[in-house]
Amino acid sequence: MLINSSNDAHQPNLFGNDLLLQLDPADPLLQLSSVIPWSDFDQAFTKHYTQGIGAPSKPIRLMVGLLILKQLENLSDESVVLQWKRNPYYQAFCGLTEYQPRPPCHSTELVHFRKRIGKAGIEQIFQMSVRLHGRLAQEDTVNIDTTVQEKNITYPTDAKLAIKIINRLHKVARFHGIQQRRTFVKEIKNLRLSIRHFRHVKKRAKARKALKRLRTIAHILIRELRRKLPQTCLFECYQKDFLFYERVLAQQPKDSHKIYALHEPQVYCIGKGKDHKQYEYGNKVSVACTARSNLIVGVVSHELNLHDSHTLPEVLKHIEDSRGKAVKTAVCDRGYRGKKEVNGTRIMLPAKGLKRDSRYQRDKKRKQCKRRAAIEPIIGLACSEEVISHKHNTKLRDSSLIIPLQFQNQVIGFIYLEPIKKLSDQDLNLIKLFANQCSAALESLQLHVDLEKSYNHAIDMLAVVAEFRDSNTGDHINRIAMYTTIIAIEFGLSNNQAQHYGQSARLHDIGKVGIPDKVLLKPGKLNLQEFGLIKTHTQLGVDILSGSDHYDVASEVCQYHHERWDGKGYPIGLKGKEIPLIARIVSVIDVFDALINKRCYKEAWTIKSAIEEVKRGSGSQFDPDVVDIFLRLYNQGNFDSIITLSKE
Repeated sequence: MLINSSNDAHQPNLFGNDLLLQLDPADPLLQLSSVIPWSDFDQAFTKHYTQGIGAPSKPIRLMVGLLILKQLENLSDESVVLQWKRNPYYQAFCGLTEYQPRPPCHSTELVHFRKRIGKAGIEQIFQMSVRLHGRLAQEDTVNIDTTVQEKNITYPTDAKLAIKIINRLHKVARFHGIQQRRTFVKEIKNLRLSIRHFRHVKKRAKARKALKRLRTIAHILIRELRRKLPQTCLFECYQKDFLFYERVLAQQPKDSHKIYALHEPQVYCIGKGKDHKQYEYGNKVSVACTARSNLIVGVVSHELNLHDSHTLPEVLKHIEDSRGKAVKTAVCDRGYRGKKEVNGTRIMLPAKGLKRDSRYQRDKKRKQCKRRAAIEPIIGLACSEEVISHKHNTKLRDSSLIIPLQFQNQVIGFIYLEPIKKLSDQDLNLIKLFANQCSAALESLQLHVDLEKSYNHAIDMLAVVAEFRDSNTGDHINRIAMYTTIIAIEFGLSNNQAQHYGQSARLHDIGKVGIPDKVLLKPGKLNLQEFGLIKTHTQLGVDILSGSDHYDVASEVCQYHHERWDGKGYPIGLKGKEIPLIARIVSVIDVFDALINKRCYKEAWTIKSAIEEVKRGSGSQFDPDVVDIFLRLYNQGNFDSIITLSKE
């Protein structure tokens, strides 16, 4: 629960307990506190708290102040909390008006606060700390280096990952009250003992067999949960996790882009080539500081293990975003060789002087490269996830302006200006007009994001409509979504595109809501008139989804999923690749799923017979490429869990 920040009113009583009246107002900490826009942090971070629900929280200014003090004094979480209790200037910096003889919070609450505000919140604090330096942060030359941001993970082994996956699956089953056929607890204990001897020459085969059994147990538990979890819960909550677990279980020792930790899947292994530490598990981080004042002006964590020279575009852009000015010269070590200029920034590396250089130019380059070593003592402090600049300028220009960006009486940001000359009334009016335009633009962006979310919710609600007409259709569309997502990924689509295809495929039969029950649920064979009425469901689906570009893919699958590869389908008679890809995918899996499941007008076919029917339709009814991928995935067992769901 969010509680308001401390009251700013002070008691002007000589014998009162006003904290500021007992301190030196010229102290740098108090001067710094007076120029930090605390209210902006209150406005930005309030959205992360609930109003009137839960335990009372600590004031936002207190937590932000502790984070700044932690980096300002180079302290740990435990030390900054202890020093805050002992130092009244720390307390005044964090907004207290009365001295408090007890710690402000437990040190772990700082961890929770950092997770609460996330990357965007830490970035906002970092940008504020950079801009408070004024011109000191605007140097044309910066020093750049990389390091490894180690993650707090145990030494990764395939057996550890398999056991963690099994424990997570047990937790899901307990949470939903699912009675598992077997938990394999006793067997897992014995397998862990066998895996201990993985490096023993004579016992290595037994250890490999134990690892294989652990993976088998994990797959058994995943299949059981897929059968027993509610379909909506499976598709919306756990399907993505299960696919992730299957990827982890399938990886081999020499695979690239391996996953080393379930809670940190983006971690990769970086070879150090040192005797005491051959490998480090984490992310590569680029750190940039100004050449003279050693102010950190850019920190970037890279998702991939890139060569140092390939990290320059991202860190140079981050520097420009943080301080509002591009870099003219970046001084780097020899690990960045291969780049002489990046986006207009000159890259300087240690090298022999050029013949055309004068002695002054050679000495200047030598000094700049030697000065680059100053980044080494401070680069270790930038390895934490919460990087805040270490030094702060306590004086701002007297003419500086902070203009709040407001919309509907709420502050959604601010503009900070340092004019080089005195502003006229006309200049101030133009700045205010610009601020109003920025406020409207930010609000429009937020409305667009909210609209995207509402579209996704609308797809789910439309899919639910079909379930009320026919329970078989309700289960059918969920399975179609799973099939479509897997096949789309195999076609080379990104995960986001594949998920969008899967969501859209759920609406392929939405037009059946306009078909009368006596036709839709007829147990016998349809006559020509009734079949003609059924065929109209494709156009009905298009009419339902018309009016929004967001449903273009869903509208395509509604209209064309009954088209045939040879051009003899309906409603238009498209041929070959004139049919959209999603419609060609759904055409195959729609027939396959309908054949192996019982319907009101037929009994369920055997899987073998359904597979033969799909093969028979390749090149005439179905796209041969889609059929080939479908059969390959089926033979690999990728559809086993979905087929099992249809039989339950």
